[in-house]
Formats: sequence, C-alpha cells, structure tokens
Amino acid sequence: SLNWHVSKGERIGLRGENGSGKSSLLSLIYGDNPLAYNKEIYLFDKKRGTGESIWDIKRNIGFVSSEFHLYMSDNITCGKLIATGYFDQLFIPRSLMQGEEQKIDLYLNYFAAEDLKDRFFDQISIGEQRLVLLIRALIKNPPLLLLDEPYHCFDETTIKGANALLKSIIETTKNTLVFISHDLGSMPEIIERNYSLLDGKIVEATPY
Repeated sequence: SLNWHVSKGERIGLRGENGSGKSSLLSLIYGDNPLAYNKEIYLFDKKRGTGESIWDIKRNIGFVSSEFHLYMSDNITCGKLIATGYFDQLFIPRSLMQGEEQKIDLYLNYFAAEDLKDRFFDQISIGEQRLVLLIRALIKNPPLLLLDEPYHCFDETTIKGANALLKSIIETTKNTLVFISHDLGSMPEIIERNYSLLDGKIVEATPY
C-alpha cells in the first residue's frame, strides 16, 4: 500500500522514473483511474466516491502530464486550447468573458509567445505544445497544481520564466503545488519538500 499526505498550501517535489508507478498515482489523484473509488483516497478533505463527480475533482486541479499533449485535438488553435482549461474539458461550452480572454493574452505575452494564440496546436513544436499546456493548467488558478515534467523541451529562458511565474502564483494564492520530475535537482526553488517514488512507495528525499 502507498501512504502519502500533502497538506493544503504545501509545495512538493516528487521524483518518479518511468515504471515507478507515477502514471498510476497521477490517474488516482486526477480521477481518471476507476480504482480510486476502491481506495482510501481523500482529495480536498473529501473521500473519493462519496458523491462527487469527476468534474468536481478536475475543477480543483490544474494538470499537466508528460503524455497529455497526445490527447489534444489536431484542429484547435492554441488560444482555444488554453481556454478549455477554464472548463476542464476539451471544448469551450460558452463564449469567453473579456477578463478570461485577457488572461490568456497576459500569459502568452509573459512568455513572449503571442504568435501561438492563432496557430494550430499540431503545427507547433513539442516545447511550444508543452508551454501551451502549462498555461492551460494555470489559467483557472486551481487550488492544486499537479505538474508532471512540465518543462520538458523548454529552453533555459522559458524555464527561468516559468519558475518565476510559479513562485509568484503560489506565494500569492497559497495554493498547493506537486511538481513531478525525473530529477530532483531540476525542481523549482519554491519546492519545500522532496519525495521519491520507488517500487510503489513514496519516501521523503534529502534536500538537494
């Protein structure tokens, strides 16, 4: 069995190699694994399977995974894909409000990536795709950020900017951050505690 507790407002780093059980853990947290209903899992102080819907769970989580970009629609612009993050679905059920549209522009401008807004997601580089998905995870300011290898294919400038942005967001909102990487040494400075996922067990790691 795996026992792990993350408190509200904590900034956690988790190292997980391929095959370590990372994908299964993420699917249990994010609500994509039906086994979650048979386990002792509590999210946001509520036990899974006690009446909440999958959308109740995803509404509170900003999620990026190392394979997430593979599930995106080919014929959607990056601006529209980011906008789907407001609704936790892969479509936009209503017209965006002015403030929502402006927020998308602000994030793209921050990364000097304004040109991505009207480009199609399947026609940009992997690094650009991962940046779009990171912005999508941040856009609704969720109580929990669950970021799995979010900086994959980023250059140093983009990583520096992303770390500064995460620091600003987390310190302002006091929201919870779980940052997953194969290398603890690459964790953002804002991370307070580090763990490793090994052989289906989570152990606290020595600070780097």
